[in-house]
Amino acid sequence: VIKLSAGNILIPLATGALLAWAFPSLFGGNGGFPLVLFIGIALSITALPVVAKILMDMGLFQSDFGMLVLASAVVNDLTGWIMFSTLLQILHTGQASPAVLVKTVAITVMMTVLLLTALRFVINRTLPWIQANTQWPGGVISFIVVIGLAFAALTEAAGIHAIFGAFLAGIAIGDSPHLRRHTHEVIEEFATNIFTPLFFVSIGLMVDFLADFNALLTALLLALAVLTKLAGSMIGGSLAGMRRRESISAGFAMSATGTMQIVLGLIAKEYGLINSETFAAFVIVAIAT
Repeated sequence: VIKLSAGNILIPLATGALLAWAFPSLFGGNGGFPLVLFIGIALSITALPVVAKILMDMGLFQSDFGMLVLASAVVNDLTGWIMFSTLLQILHTGQASPAVLVKTVAITVMMTVLLLTALRFVINRTLPWIQANTQWPGGVISFIVVIGLAFAALTEAAGIHAIFGAFLAGIAIGDSPHLRRHTHEVIEEFATNIFTPLFFVSIGLMVDFLADFNALLTALLLALAVLTKLAGSMIGGSLAGMRRRESISAGFAMSATGTMQIVLGLIAKEYGLINSETFAAFVIVAIAT
């Protein structure tokens, strides 16, 4: 898992960062360390929910290959969010010194460990009581919403983006052995049928895809998104002793960027790191992969 994850993080990260450093205008930015770091992170991120759904639909979720890819996607996802949180801290402070970088990474890792250990323990202790003493499913859903908002506020107060806290809350609650499967399905259906359409409608209202469509940039980002993941999986898979067919399959699976890349692009656009053409290209790449 570590070798496969490392390949899928380092190869896209290095390739994207190098291109953004050499050709910043191509990505609609003014250059500088923040843009370089963002393009590398955007290419290295993997959408864990998308990968999991694809594996389920293909009947590979419980296979050895499925578990390997899913575990690698978890590591990839967490690492990507930690790096992006570091980037946001740099944008907040306007500094990119080694001391600031070390401090930001330390705070982000500490928050991740805290939320996924101590608070996860509290959640596992609290969920059974809530399910036994409140009306189903309202009590559990209210508890999950409160936890999600609290985690988001906590990470925002620490100088990390609120989205990172909400993401960690989903991990901490989602795999709790005390969360009933039916409750999980109710929440998933609610999010899929209400919040997801609203999210994409808001994206559509923000970007004029006809005016902002850049065929060259879109084709370049799509090629990078797939080829760097394939290269990373083949290198990491080879070091891990995987067969070439499995490595190639893992590369295609890990190339799914999904809504994660759209969210990152949206935040980057709000901070002025990229323009509308680059954001539109990232949205198209997310759908294509």
